[in-house]
Amino acid sequence: MAAGDPIDRPFLRDVDQWMEQLYDCKQLSEQQVKMLFEQERQLPPITSLSDSSQRQQPAMASGIGANPPPVVANAVERSRVYRTPVTAPPFPYKKVIIAKRPEKGIRGVPFDLKVNWFRIQLPDKQLYIYKVVVDKEIRKGKGKGVEPVTNPSNIAPCVYKVIHSYPQIFRNPWHFIFDDFEYLFSTELLEDRPGRELFTTDDRNNKVRVRISRFAKFELTKGGIDDIDAQWSAIFIKLLLSQNARFIPPQLKQDHELSIHARFAHFGGAMFYIPKSVNGINIQKSTVRKKMVQPGCEAWTGFYLAYRQWEDGNPVMNVGMVHKFFNSLNLNLLDFYEAIINKMGKATQKVTLTRNTVMSPAGIADFTERLSGLKVKCDIVPEKDRDGLLINGIVVRHYEFVRTMNTSECADNYYLTRFNRARRQKEDVRLDVWFENQGKPLKYPKLPLCEVKSGKRTDFLPMEVLFTHGKPTPYTKRLDTIAKMEIPTLLARSPQDHYRLTMEMTSKDLEYQKDPFMNAMGIKLETQMEECGSRVLYKTGIISKDDSGEKIDMNNETGEFPLSRAYQTTEKEIIFVACNVTNIINDDTAKSFCRKLVDKCKSRGMRVSTHNQYDKVNKSGVSKYIENALQFLEKRQRTDTEILVFLFFVGNMDEVLYGEIKVLSDLNHGVVTQVVTEHTVARMISTDPDRELYDYKSMFHHIWLKLNVKLGGVNQIVDFTGANEPDLPRLPSHERTMFIGIDAIHPSPNSPIRSFTLAAIVASLDRNATKYADRIMVNVNCNETVQHFEEHFALLLKEYHGERGHFPDRVVILRDGVSDSEMIKAASRELQSIKGAWKRCTDVKPPPFTYIVVQKRHRTRFYRSDVMENNANPFPGTVVTEGAVSPHKFDFYMISHYTVQGTSRPAHYTVVMDESEFSTDEITEMCFRLCCLYARCSKPVSIPAPVYYAHLRCKRAAVQFQFAARYTERVAKHAQDIEQFLNRDFTKPKMHPGMAWL
Repeated sequence: MAAGDPIDRPFLRDVDQWMEQLYDCKQLSEQQVKMLFEQERQLPPITSLSDSSQRQQPAMASGIGANPPPVVANAVERSRVYRTPVTAPPFPYKKVIIAKRPEKGIRGVPFDLKVNWFRIQLPDKQLYIYKVVVDKEIRKGKGKGVEPVTNPSNIAPCVYKVIHSYPQIFRNPWHFIFDDFEYLFSTELLEDRPGRELFTTDDRNNKVRVRISRFAKFELTKGGIDDIDAQWSAIFIKLLLSQNARFIPPQLKQDHELSIHARFAHFGGAMFYIPKSVNGINIQKSTVRKKMVQPGCEAWTGFYLAYRQWEDGNPVMNVGMVHKFFNSLNLNLLDFYEAIINKMGKATQKVTLTRNTVMSPAGIADFTERLSGLKVKCDIVPEKDRDGLLINGIVVRHYEFVRTMNTSECADNYYLTRFNRARRQKEDVRLDVWFENQGKPLKYPKLPLCEVKSGKRTDFLPMEVLFTHGKPTPYTKRLDTIAKMEIPTLLARSPQDHYRLTMEMTSKDLEYQKDPFMNAMGIKLETQMEECGSRVLYKTGIISKDDSGEKIDMNNETGEFPLSRAYQTTEKEIIFVACNVTNIINDDTAKSFCRKLVDKCKSRGMRVSTHNQYDKVNKSGVSKYIENALQFLEKRQRTDTEILVFLFFVGNMDEVLYGEIKVLSDLNHGVVTQVVTEHTVARMISTDPDRELYDYKSMFHHIWLKLNVKLGGVNQIVDFTGANEPDLPRLPSHERTMFIGIDAIHPSPNSPIRSFTLAAIVASLDRNATKYADRIMVNVNCNETVQHFEEHFALLLKEYHGERGHFPDRVVILRDGVSDSEMIKAASRELQSIKGAWKRCTDVKPPPFTYIVVQKRHRTRFYRSDVMENNANPFPGTVVTEGAVSPHKFDFYMISHYTVQGTSRPAHYTVVMDESEFSTDEITEMCFRLCCLYARCSKPVSIPAPVYYAHLRCKRAAVQFQFAARYTERVAKHAQDIEQFLNRDFTKPKMHPGMAWL
């Protein structure tokens, strides 16, 4: 096919993927593909209606076969995908094929579980898709113009109003499902015309035009991943199950406050309970459905609906519980202030406000920071004329909070001006007197006024007459440090409560049995959870102490393996240098902590010097202090047998100080540091007899585990050989396998590197998969796919060869942080880079590669069948390989860890490519045993150790660069310069052989 020949355009305009397929099949050259891409960008959007036969791609001219249809993004991301401009691929790459599922696993004890998936019954039905464009009239100079409406919260009310206003066109409103942004689904075929224009008005009486044009049609089916009808069906079903909560009724009825739309707020694809009361009756069970996080901030419970397919291909809906932070509704700002000064009821002595109470300057700054930009309202506002003079009347206004005034600017000395017509002169009225004349006397007139703004109008009002908005608004401020620490405990729900709330929402709260939209479409959702089989893997042997092969059995209930001594400790003698950088921790407490830590290290096999030291240092002197300590060590005669370990005592996670310490230690000097917060010290030194034993045994134990690994030691190794388990095939670590962990994180919007994505790749260097080398990569434009890391992986291969004397015989890649829609693209590009790096390093034939994606951010939960009786999570080592898995991929779920509080979150593993042809038993056993190798814990963790290490390395890199970019020498904002800065310690000699980033 020549570049100028006609070619069918992709059905969903997934041009990027379309061009990749053309190039892979050798249909066009790279230059011709780019030329077509430029032509495609100029074409108008598809609006014509086509049937299924017309939508299929034509056969390839080369005879290779039909071009597979492009994959539609999942329902959650669909709206954003359609608005994302397509871009040409930076380079063509060969796409991988998802590994096929091998035979089912047989190892382990069978166990039945319930899963929060609910089966869907689909009828045979044809649906039509209409594209919706909304624009409104605006004033443009002296005339009028038109601008498009792009905010979904403004589009949806206009579309629903049009549906109610034109009954001759939309004969049955229950037959129309809208995605709140662009596409309207219906079983009805509207009048056959290219498009129609309908008009309505919005809340501000602006004229709004809604243009509806026919887009496509599809058959409601379950289908497969390459079936376009099935992909549209998945999007439609997800929208249908939340339509009743998103639908805006045509008019207010007497029972409107109890309707579905009034009880739920829809944000980010999830539905959240709105905690409120009607006629004094709490209809939302506020004590269960919301949690107070900090003053003015509440965590609301909601449910996220995701479309899934059972192993047999039948559709199911995953109903997952979620939480989101919202501003408190209708909260009086005076109550807000009382909660701040009383620290949410946790102050030693509650502060009571009086008529003479004033606010301190620190309180004013705190109050302004917390409320700046918040939407507030006031029911009693003095009415003014255009000149700002007071007139008779009271209005209700909605404002945006600007700031809190100074202490002296309060109601008893702030005056309003009015014109006295009898005297024909202006006179001043004190603000508190005006409120008293209106029958609303102020209780606290000496509290400072609040500056609030509504459009161009600015008012100064007492905080006791201001309330937060009654409309659900997401909380966007930063949380307090204490609140962040308490969130896991606050939001944790036992398996029994988690199961009960999920069942209540599905069977009662959303009223699916009488949902008018579902009844009109003929779709039913079963209200009983599906059940699936699972296997509990046998606990693996943990080898401890020495090479004698002594093994420690794991606890069957918790998976814990008590380590009395490490498998390997550093041969050097440790000199602890303690540095107290905060006044919160007194010297006696810090010294007591150091003594207990030294005792713990000695009891676990470490050699600790008697020349330890303790000092008190200011924040500004940390850098000089580390340099002096290193010079002191160099002057000693036994420098080759001694090593310094710095202990820094800081307040509750001072991020700036923490970043400085890690830059100095990891990048500048190559020394081992351990930062201890005030909260940790308080727990360890507690005199509470109920807590001291636990804290001493667990927290000191965990710090010792971290220090040992940072110094080059090994805490535990796992028996990968299966010598005592004849039915288990030899696992890959025994065959010189290199384990790779990859993860990527996106910095927060206030970060100096907010336009970049930090990615880390760690690679094992020993046969036991306990020691790792690392590299940091920087992606531009927050792209999830790790870019340009061929040279990074080449360096890791060289380090592996230098450590072992040979290249690996097998490579297992464990990838974190990739969504379903990006899985194939990320695997294709990263595997191509890894194989390219192999060719750069050696002429040896590349080994077989296995690429596994590990996902944590999903909503699937498993419950034991007896959850309502025992209220317990599934056992550690539980693997689900049948039932609740995809019919098209090789995937499985694993609960490898013991959950102390809340409901277990399983890890979802997808084997994207497997050239080693592992069996299901080998894959699951390998992943579970890697979960037992996490060096900072003596029990299995939720994800394999290489993935965990990559995540920790990403977080450390983000902290280091944020400090360096703000408080040290200027760091260039280019990806290559950032990578060079964060990888500075790779080539220089290290003063420690371990993994300092742990």
